[in-house]
Amino acid sequence: MDQQEKPDSASPVEAQNKTQRAIADAPAPPDMTPMAWLKANAVFVFMLIFAVYYLYSNFGFEGVIKAGLVALGLGFVIFIHELGHFVAAKLCDVHVKTFSIGFGPALPGCSFKRGETQYMIGALPLGGYVSMVGEGSEADEGEEYPRSYKNKTVGQRMMIISAGVIMNVILGGICFIIVYRFHGVPRPPAVVWRVDSGSPAWQAGVKTGAAITQLGDVKNPTFDDLRLAVALSGHNTKIPFVFQ
Repeated sequence: MDQQEKPDSASPVEAQNKTQRAIADAPAPPDMTPMAWLKANAVFVFMLIFAVYYLYSNFGFEGVIKAGLVALGLGFVIFIHELGHFVAAKLCDVHVKTFSIGFGPALPGCSFKRGETQYMIGALPLGGYVSMVGEGSEADEGEEYPRSYKNKTVGQRMMIISAGVIMNVILGGICFIIVYRFHGVPRPPAVVWRVDSGSPAWQAGVKTGAAITQLGDVKNPTFDDLRLAVALSGHNTKIPFVFQ
């Protein structure tokens, strides 16, 4: 009796490799000419033009500039946030399909694929996003794919999720240092606001509006320097100062 031959079936390793190749070799979106891009995204462009017109009609050109600066500022903060997710995903060997700066369709000439990841700049500069295999609505994609987000350990997934917030905290610290170092907080000068009749300052000839140019060894002191020197001085202690 002839034994019936069983059809060949792919091994789990071959099926996994096939899934991996299918995901990694996904073709990049075709490049579009500017006119083709405008036709494909006519509704989006119309809404953007209407928003600019509305701002200009109600707030003038200055309002448009301010709105643009706000959009760029928010976009930069969210870009740093998404950059944290992107770097963490790469460190955990997760397949990142798309890394986008901004939302909406990619601007003409601002989209390219390098390796397995599609990089793009969206038309609306209000953030960005990172698209990974095995997340969101595509959680079933690459069920056996080892580089899928859903197949990573809990610790790795927590690292990817929290990396965005950590990057925002780091950005806030850097901005605080820059502002404090180069701009700082306004410190009012040591200017006499009022002199009471008969007070020691009145007896010393200090007049209202006089500016203290030196307080002890400190030249051009601020009001905080003056207040600290008075608070730390002892009873009946004289504080040498120069005013004009």
